[in-house]
Amino acid sequence: MAAGEEGPELQIPSQHDTLQTLLQLQIPSQHDILQTLLQLKIPPQHDTLQTLLQLQIPSQHDTLQTLLQLQIPSQHDTLQTLLQLQIPSQHVTLQTLLQLQIPPQHNTLQTLLKLQIPSQHDTLQTLLQLQIPPQHDTLQTLLQLQIPSQHDALQTLLQLQIPSQHDTLQTLLQLQIPTQHDTLQTLLKLQIPSQHDTLQTLLQLQIPTQHDTLQTLLQLQIPSQHDTLQTLLQLQIPSQHDTLQTLLQLQIPSQHVTLQTLLQLQIPPQHNTLQTLLKLQIPSQHDTLQTLLQLQIPPQHDTLQTLLQLQIPSQHDALQTLLQLQIPSQHDTLQTLLQLQIPTQHDTLQTLLKLQIPSQHDTLQTLLQLQIPTQHDTLQTLLQLQIPSQHDTLQTLLQLQIPSQHDTLQTLLQLQIPSQHDTLQTLLQLQIPSQHDTLQTLLQLQIPSQHVTLQTLLQLQIPPQHDTLQTLLQLQIPSQHDTLQTLLQLQIPPQHDTLQTLLQL
Repeated sequence: MAAGEEGPELQIPSQHDTLQTLLQLQIPSQHDILQTLLQLKIPPQHDTLQTLLQLQIPSQHDTLQTLLQLQIPSQHDTLQTLLQLQIPSQHVTLQTLLQLQIPPQHNTLQTLLKLQIPSQHDTLQTLLQLQIPPQHDTLQTLLQLQIPSQHDALQTLLQLQIPSQHDTLQTLLQLQIPTQHDTLQTLLKLQIPSQHDTLQTLLQLQIPTQHDTLQTLLQLQIPSQHDTLQTLLQLQIPSQHDTLQTLLQLQIPSQHVTLQTLLQLQIPPQHNTLQTLLKLQIPSQHDTLQTLLQLQIPPQHDTLQTLLQLQIPSQHDALQTLLQLQIPSQHDTLQTLLQLQIPTQHDTLQTLLKLQIPSQHDTLQTLLQLQIPTQHDTLQTLLQLQIPSQHDTLQTLLQLQIPSQHDTLQTLLQLQIPSQHDTLQTLLQLQIPSQHDTLQTLLQLQIPSQHVTLQTLLQLQIPPQHDTLQTLLQLQIPSQHDTLQTLLQLQIPPQHDTLQTLLQL
C-alpha cells in the first residue's frame, strides 16, 4: 500500500502526535496490524482504546502484548472497548490484562469471558486485582473462566464478592479450591444456598472441621435427608459443645445407624434426656444398655417406659447395667421391667430393690416372670419390695424358691398373702423353721386346716410350750384321724386346760 510505504520514507517524527492526528489522515488501515502502528512511534499517552478502535486496524494477528507496547493509557476505557478491538487473547493471561490498567469497574465477569483469555496460568488473586465488580455474576461464570484455583483459598473467593445465591456446593467443588486452611465459617460467609446438596458434597470439599460445631453445619442449611450419621462422622466435626438437640435439627434420618455410631460423634449428652434420643429414631436393635450407658445421658427425668420405646434388646444386659443408668423408676411397675426382657439370672432381689420400682400395683406372679434366682435372698428382702400379695397364694411364693431358713412365720405374716386357698402342706414346703413361733402366729395366717391332721402340724415344728389346747382348738384341725399319742407329741402343756377342752378336740 502506497500511503503505508510513504510513512517510513518521509521519516516524519511522530513523537509529538497522537492517534487522533493519524485518524485525520484517513489512511485505510484494514491491511495493517498493530505492529505497523508501533513502528510509527506515535506516543499514544493521551489517547484511548476508543481512538484505536476508530482506526479500524484488524487486530486478528496481534496479542494484548503488542497493545501493551503501545502504551495507551486505558484509564477511561472498559473491557467492552477491548472486546471490540477483536484482539485474539488466546496466548495471554490475566496478568497482561492487568498491565493494561483498564478500570473494569463497570464490567462483569461475562465481558471478561468473551475476551477468551485462557486463565490456566492465573489465580483468583489475579482476578481480584482486576477489580471487576461481580455483583451480578455466579460461580458458574467464574468456572467458565477456567482459572485453576489450586493455589487459592475460600478467603480469596470471598473477597471477589460473587453473590452465590444461585449456586450449589457442587459448583464450588468444580472450582478445585483447596480448602485445607478454611473452616465452615468461611464457607458460611459465601452464602451458597445448600438446599440441593448433601453432606457428601461437603465432605468432598475437604474443609477441616476441627474448629467447628454442629451449629455451624446447621447454618449451612444442607438438607441431610439423604445422608446418614456415618457421613457426619467422616466430617470430623468435634461435637463437644453440641447437644443431641442440635443433631435432631440436622434432620439426618438415622434409620440405618446404631447407638455405637452416635457414640463416635462424641456429643456430650449431659443436658439431654432419653426423650431427645427417642426423637432421633435410631433403631437400637443391635445395641445394649451398656452402649446407652456410655452416652452419659442423665436420665433423671425419664422412666423405664421411655427406655422401652428405644427398643434396645436387653438380652445381654443385667439389672446392674440398668441400675447404672440411674433412671428413677418411681412411676414404673415390674410389668414395665418385664417388657425390657433383661435376663435376671445373675441378679438378686437386692439389685431389684435398688431400682426403687414401687411394686404397689404388681403381684408375686410378675416377680416370678422376672426369673430372678432367689437362692440367696430371704422373705425379708421380698418384704422390702412392697409387692402387695393380696392376690397371690403360698403356691406362688413356693415357686419363687426363696430359702426361708432364716425367716419366721412372723415375716410370712407381714407379706399379707391371703392363705384361704392354701393348706398347712403348702406351708410345710416353704421350709420356714418355726422354732421361734407359736400356734398363735399360725392362727393369724388364716390357713384353713380342715383337710390336715395333727401329724402335719407336728412337722411344722412349732414349739407349743406357751400355748394351750384352746389355741389348738381355734385352728379347727379335724382330729378324727389322730390319736392322743399325736397330741402328746405336740407337747402342749395342758396345765390350764380341762378334759372339756380335750373333749372339744
